[in-house]
Amino acid sequence: MDLILSYIGFSQSIFAIIMILTKRPIKIAYVTLGLLLMAFALTFGLDILQNYNIVPSRRWFLSLSIRMLCAPLIFLYTKYITKDFKKFDSRDYLHAIPSISLLFVFFILKLQAENQSISPELFYEKYKWLRMTYGWIFISLITYYMVSALTIVIRFKKQIINNYSYNSYKISLDWLFVMIIIFIILIVLIILGSVLYEQGMMNSNIYIFRHILELINVYALSIWGFHQKQLISVNQIDSENELDLEEDTDEVSSGKYVKSGLKKEDAKSYVENLIKYMDESKVWKDSELSIAKLASQTSISKHQLSEVLNEYLGKNFYVFVNEYRVEYAKQLLMKKEYNNWSIIAIAYECGFNSKTAFNNFFKKHTQQTPSEFKKLLSSDPEN
Repeated sequence: MDLILSYIGFSQSIFAIIMILTKRPIKIAYVTLGLLLMAFALTFGLDILQNYNIVPSRRWFLSLSIRMLCAPLIFLYTKYITKDFKKFDSRDYLHAIPSISLLFVFFILKLQAENQSISPELFYEKYKWLRMTYGWIFISLITYYMVSALTIVIRFKKQIINNYSYNSYKISLDWLFVMIIIFIILIVLIILGSVLYEQGMMNSNIYIFRHILELINVYALSIWGFHQKQLISVNQIDSENELDLEEDTDEVSSGKYVKSGLKKEDAKSYVENLIKYMDESKVWKDSELSIAKLASQTSISKHQLSEVLNEYLGKNFYVFVNEYRVEYAKQLLMKKEYNNWSIIAIAYECGFNSKTAFNNFFKKHTQQTPSEFKKLLSSDPEN
């Protein structure tokens, strides 16, 4: 059973890597996700090779070095999927240092004369201090990177109303949040299992549970990662030099937009042009309208557009766009030619991507549901 799970995990990881890396346009986040899946593939691959005695059972240094890459790769994927960087940050290569240093130290020790002829088991017992040291480093890295990744996801979710006119699984990152939690559980199980197995308090069945959790991670990364679109953040500077942006301001950490220093005269002009464009183009009918799309179409940067909405109109992007949709929906509901249209059909016509979102925002905006609004109209003799 254990070997079967290893084969399934290895095959799925390789298949997912091919699928994700063939997505176009290629994004840094996709490459990072491919590397993360490769780390899982290598872990499953080592288990397969160990079953055929191609690698020794005491290959902890290889397994640990690979697992030490998983946490920073999850963090980097979270970082790059929430902001569309144009190039890879060269400083992010530093995240691989702990993993590489373990391999370096291991091979330095292994090449010493007194260690060249000893078995992997004896070497394993001789350098317990090395395993303990890197074990604590591993736990520290997992804690730091997983907390950092969860922080990015939570912060991004707070920014959705400033970046998007809709909410769905495509932008919510709920799957990534759950996957990170499952990964934490996996690591806790691995650490706990290793300790108990060393003390003879648990049999090898622990590896089956480990592989099941690893498979869940792989399938989550494969399915949701493939469908996940590149996301944007209003905090991201509209320039080629995005890597100089440091998220160390109060505005960024609180999920708010960063002020661009827009002059009052310019802001007034932007407001006029924006409202004119919204009225004439009816761009709000786009069910996946984002602030990046609107900024591109109006030639106003994301920063300035967000500032205009928040400071001068007193609305976030989500409210601004959906108010247009609701006003149009009210017009349709009042017209006799749309009497036979269902509520969901009107919702889609106005740019909403679900009946629930339509009902919720309509009620918030008018104090009535669309059905109640329509029923009230039908009971009015003037209509």
